[in-house]
Amino acid sequence: MAQIKKQTFQSTIYSYLSAAVGLVTQGYVIPNFFATDQNGLISLFLSLMLLLPLFANLGFNGAGTRYFPYFRDAKTNDHGYVFLALLFSFIGFIIVVVALWFFKEGLIEEYQKKSILLVKYYPYLLPIVAFMLIFNVFDVYSRLHYDSVTGTFLSQFVLRFNNLVVALLYAFRWINFDQFMMIWCAGISLPMVLIVLKTIREGRFSLRPDFGFLKQSHLLVPILKFCALSIIASLSSQIVLYIDKIMITDMIDLNAVGVYSTASFFGTVIAMPMIAMQLIAGTIVAEAWKNNDHENIAKIYQKSCLVQLFVGLWVFLGICVNLDNIFEFLPPAYEAGRWVIVWIGLSKVLDMATGINGTILNTSKYYYLDTIFFIVLIFCTVLLNHQLIPTFGIEGAAIGAVVSVFIYNLCRYGLLWYLFGFQPFNSKNAIVIGMGIASFGLVSLLPSLTGSPIAILGDMAYRSVTITLLFVGGFYVSGYSPEFNQQCKTIYQKIWGIIK
Repeated sequence: MAQIKKQTFQSTIYSYLSAAVGLVTQGYVIPNFFATDQNGLISLFLSLMLLLPLFANLGFNGAGTRYFPYFRDAKTNDHGYVFLALLFSFIGFIIVVVALWFFKEGLIEEYQKKSILLVKYYPYLLPIVAFMLIFNVFDVYSRLHYDSVTGTFLSQFVLRFNNLVVALLYAFRWINFDQFMMIWCAGISLPMVLIVLKTIREGRFSLRPDFGFLKQSHLLVPILKFCALSIIASLSSQIVLYIDKIMITDMIDLNAVGVYSTASFFGTVIAMPMIAMQLIAGTIVAEAWKNNDHENIAKIYQKSCLVQLFVGLWVFLGICVNLDNIFEFLPPAYEAGRWVIVWIGLSKVLDMATGINGTILNTSKYYYLDTIFFIVLIFCTVLLNHQLIPTFGIEGAAIGAVVSVFIYNLCRYGLLWYLFGFQPFNSKNAIVIGMGIASFGLVSLLPSLTGSPIAILGDMAYRSVTITLLFVGGFYVSGYSPEFNQQCKTIYQKIWGIIK
C-alpha cells in the first residue's frame, strides 16, 4: 500500500499540473479562439486517439498486467514480453488500417455535410493511432516495473503542454488551422519517443522473442483467452467518456461535440486521482492474487473507496461552487454545457466511490465475468444516448453516463462481495458524503463577487479555499485516513521548512 500511496500521490501531482495546463487550453484558448467545429474535431480525434489503440492492442496490455508476474525475470528481459506486446500491436494496427480504409467512403458520405472537417483530416488518424499504440505498450511495461509516474507525466503533462503551445500559435495567428493540425499530430509522437528512450536507457528494451518460455510455461493459451476478452474489457474505462462524443457527432454535429467536450473536460479533472491509483494498483493486486493474499487486496480495496470518494468529491464540489465563474470566461455558445459539467462530474464521483473494483476483478481468476459487465456498460451507454440525446441534446449524453456508470459499478461491487466477501463500505463513506453536502451548502450561502475579471478570479479563489478548509479540514480532523493525514503533515513540514 505504501508503494501505491507514493506513486498515486506523485502521479496525481503531475495530473493536476497537466489539468491546469489543459484548463487553459480547453477551458479558455480553444473555446475563445477556435470555431466550435474545430474544437469538436480536436475532441473527436482525442477520443479516437484513445479508443482505436485499445482495439489495435488486441487486449495484450490487459493480459500483460494479469500474467506479467510469470514473465518477470531481469536476466532474460522478462522472457520477450516487449516483443510479444509489439507483435500483438502490429497485427492489431494492420486490422485498424484495413478497417479505416474499408469504412472511409461510408464515413465521408455520412459526414460530408455536417462534419466537413472530419472528412478533410481523416488521414491524420493513422499516425495518431500508431504513436499512441506504441506509447501504451511501453507505458504498461513501465508500470509493470512499478513505475506509473513516467507514463502519467508524459501522457498528461507533456502532451497537454504541447497542445497548449500549438493552440497558442494558432490563437496568435502565427499558423493556420492546417498547420495547427500537422504540428499537433506530430507532437503526439513526443511521449512515445521519450518513453521508448527511457526503456532503452534502463536496459530493459529487447526485441528478442522467447517462444521456448511460452511453450514451457503453458501461458500462451491463457494469454490468448484473456486477450480475447480484454479487447472489450480495455474499453471499460474509456467507453462512457469517448463513445458519447462519437455519437453526438453522428446525431448532432461537431459544434455540439465542441461544447460537450469542453464541459466534460472538468469530469476528466475529477477522475485523475482514480486513474493514477489504478495504474500502479494493477501490478500490486496481480502480485497479491498470485500469492493468494486476500487480506491485502481487501485492505487496498477499502482504502481506495474511501480516499477516492473523498478526493473526487473535493474536486467535484470545487467545480460546482464555481460554475457561474467558469462560464464567465467562456463564449455564450458554451452555456449549453453547464449541466453537462454537473452530470459528468457526478458520474466520475460514482466511479471513484467504488475504488479499484475493476482492477481487482480484472486481475482475478474470474476476469472473464467482467466482460459481461463491459457489454452491459456499452449496451446501456449506446441505448441511453440514442434515447436521451434527441430529447435533451448533449445533456442527455451526460445523464446517460451517470446511469451507465452506476449500473456498471453496482454489478462489479455485487460480484466482488459475492465471490470474495469484499465489502469496502462502512459508515465513514456515508459521513464523508454528508460532510461534502454540508460544505457545499455553506459555501453556496457566500456572497458573490462580480464585475471585472479580477473580481471573478477573486470569487473563485475564496470559494475554492473555503470549500477546501471546510471539507478537507473535516476529513483531516476525522482521522479516517492516516495515510492522508501523514501526507498533509509531510507537505506542511516541507513548506514550513522553505518559509523558515
